[in-house]
Amino acid sequence: MSSKIYYDISEVNAKEWAKSINPNNLFINYNFLSHFSKHQKELVHIYYLDGKNRFYANIFNINIRGLKGYSNYKLFKFIIKLFRFKFLYFTNSFLTNISSFEINQDFNSDKLVSSILEDKNADFIVLPDFLFEHTRNSVVDAKFHKIEVEEDMFLDIQSSWTNFESYINSLKTKYRKKIKLIFEKSSCLKIKQLTSSDLHNFKEEIQNLFNNVINENKFQGKKFNTSIFEDIILDYPNFKIFGYFLEDKLVAFSSEFANFDNHYSYFVGFDYGLNKKYAIYGRILCESINNAILGKKNKVVFGRTANEFKSNFGAMPKKSFVYLKVRNKFLAFILKNYIKNIKPKKWKQRNPFKNYKLKA
Repeated sequence: MSSKIYYDISEVNAKEWAKSINPNNLFINYNFLSHFSKHQKELVHIYYLDGKNRFYANIFNINIRGLKGYSNYKLFKFIIKLFRFKFLYFTNSFLTNISSFEINQDFNSDKLVSSILEDKNADFIVLPDFLFEHTRNSVVDAKFHKIEVEEDMFLDIQSSWTNFESYINSLKTKYRKKIKLIFEKSSCLKIKQLTSSDLHNFKEEIQNLFNNVINENKFQGKKFNTSIFEDIILDYPNFKIFGYFLEDKLVAFSSEFANFDNHYSYFVGFDYGLNKKYAIYGRILCESINNAILGKKNKVVFGRTANEFKSNFGAMPKKSFVYLKVRNKFLAFILKNYIKNIKPKKWKQRNPFKNYKLKA
């Protein structure tokens, strides 16, 4: 089985890349990955052709100072504050809970990793659970640590929801009132689907709004360049960016995109100083749910942040794990026991629906 690794997408034959993938799979599509290569230049982009399999991965530096909140060990907290580490992550590092690969035959994860490390250096190797545990992975490396990370949040769209009103009617009184309050607070906001020209004109505002959100995250990697949206929406009509305006000022944006039966609510940015007064983030979630219902999708995928808040809207957690290997033997020895104790922060799951119980 022949294998080829490229670090420049211009060297990848588009027809050869597409030969073994579903053309409707956005996340492994050649043009989609080309836009990431063009706009996210601080990453090492890896395109791995392994027989009939296709893999996309990244290498990047990351500040994991926020990881100290996952552990009570003082030595662990001290070490991770000192360094920035280089990670090899085997999926799109900006879409960490989504499969940026297509698998059509057996593969050897150890071979995938070692082949890349012949050319590139990394301190940590990270494989998402949906790759490491894949039924066609022929190798399970015992040196990887299984680590629980923040849950992926999703909302199953019920067949009885034909519009947003029917969704609201399925909620308990307490949560219907919360939705009503969100719409009252955000009534002065104007919501507009942004064109490529709009994205260009509001380029700086969109980047700043996104940075407001990402700076709250525990893991500080390379900044996401939101100018990528200008190119993506031209190629993919299902990828939409919505602007939220207070008078003529852009105070928030959200991205929504469909892939097969799923509706993704992902990259967002908003003004934290205005969020409470105008219920901006709550309105973004409501709009995403409404658009998923109107688009007749089966599920809304919300991602991994603000889990407890999202559960007020019916979102459910899906346990998520990564498999981590520390390449430096000394560092691996020091961190071994501490890594095992890393746990995501606990939060309270809400059950807003009146006629059925949520199931994880």
